[in-house]
Amino acid sequence: MSGRIVDHQGAPVAAASVMIVDTNGALVARGFSGRDGDFRLLAARPADGVEWSLAVRISDRDHPGPLFDQAPAATVDHVRGDGPPLTIVVRGN
Repeated sequence: MSGRIVDHQGAPVAAASVMIVDTNGALVARGFSGRDGDFRLLAARPADGVEWSLAVRISDRDHPGPLFDQAPAATVDHVRGDGPPLTIVVRGN
């Protein structure tokens, strides 16, 4: 699965945490966006008809602490591993 993380003005968001979970909430894959906002996650191809959820978290200077303890800046449900690249817009800090 691949795509790009951008802010509301279309600027790339670097170092965003991107996680994919299955319908039971189990982690399928995770990684971070690059300086250009692009991400690519490698995961086993799901069986036909299987969909995942994707969550993006970004550092928030107003809420210090572990990144994974912060609420997601964006979520996408019903993501398929064999779909086209995604563009995900996150709220600004």
